[in-house]
Amino acid sequence: MDAIGIIAEYNPPHNGHAYHMAAARSAVGRPDAPVICVMSGSVTQRGEPAVMSKWARAEAAVKAGANLVLELPAPFACASAERFARAGVHMLALTGQAGFLAFGSECGELEPLTRLCDHMETPEFDAECRSALGAGMSYPSAVAAAARRIIPQTHGAYGAASLLDGPNNTLGLCYLKALRGLGAPMTPVTTARRGALHDEPDVSGGFASASALRGMMMRRQPVDGLVPGGVLDIIRRECDAGRAPVSLFTYERVTLAAFRRLNEDDWAALTDASEGLGSRLYRAARGAGSLRELLETAKTKRYTMARLRRVVLRAYLGIPALMSEKQPPYLRALAFDAEGAKLLRAMRVTARAPVMVKPASYRKLDADAREFFELECAITDILAFHRPSLTDCAAGAELRTGPSVAENV
Repeated sequence: MDAIGIIAEYNPPHNGHAYHMAAARSAVGRPDAPVICVMSGSVTQRGEPAVMSKWARAEAAVKAGANLVLELPAPFACASAERFARAGVHMLALTGQAGFLAFGSECGELEPLTRLCDHMETPEFDAECRSALGAGMSYPSAVAAAARRIIPQTHGAYGAASLLDGPNNTLGLCYLKALRGLGAPMTPVTTARRGALHDEPDVSGGFASASALRGMMMRRQPVDGLVPGGVLDIIRRECDAGRAPVSLFTYERVTLAAFRRLNEDDWAALTDASEGLGSRLYRAARGAGSLRELLETAKTKRYTMARLRRVVLRAYLGIPALMSEKQPPYLRALAFDAEGAKLLRAMRVTARAPVMVKPASYRKLDADAREFFELECAITDILAFHRPSLTDCAAGAELRTGPSVAENV
């Protein structure tokens, strides 16, 4: 169990991701340590389709330094940070190969995050957080308010509230909580995020945020110098073929038409659509002439835009709420190199869940696991209509497409 586990979206992979993998290897003192990435598939935690297919992004992740990329299924990829983190940690633990969990953070230090996590798991913090939620705050705002109210504000060089201002710090806290809750036998390792901050538009210095890169891809701007060379080739290939960039705003009338078929109960039954949000979205969908109008109409201070996007995307793709309450039922390889092939062979013995390499092997899964795979099939087929070109949108891509295998295998 000497592999480094990383949970990511790689949407798309960029120089910062390559730096993180190298920094994680350095942090554990093993420059040759294998890296297993659990990567979001067709949808992302911010409530959007991935900008390129899961196979292209996984192939690019291997070019950037990963050895094995496993798919995080859609019900967990398009979910709250807590569910996203817990499912990813669970999958890494299931491999029986990951001895470390590496994540980036704004603070770059594990100790203040660990101390903050200790406070956040107390009954007092939970009660304060619930009180803030009852006052109409969004969940992130309620957590920050609880931290300011009851946690000592001296954490070395970092105050508790300032730590929660960093989205990577916040996700890191979710990873730490998941490790504890699951009893996962992995040592956490964090390294400081380098270059542009999360969602920052600045692309100077060679380290751009993934959101800035997605914007450039949408505007057909070159991303040369901002991604590793092998990744750049893949991005160009996918864009030239009309398979990228993918967005719900491409052919968005298809999405809006789908919402007209949903009734109020359908919206209310979705994950994270409680507290009246389902009703707000139902009414917004009845009157909106665009996705942006739908989201802006439903927005209040109680609901973050990311939460709204997740609920809307889950409604469009038909992701059942109950699936998010389960755990990932299999380990599906999307890409690997020679070192990753060794990991897959070792996982035949150590893995505590079925390992899928060839897509046809899904027929050997139990009924619960097959339901997850069949949902992925449906999602991929639907999102094919949101590519720039519709020349290659035939259904069944999940069963026709195997993992990307690096040339050195």
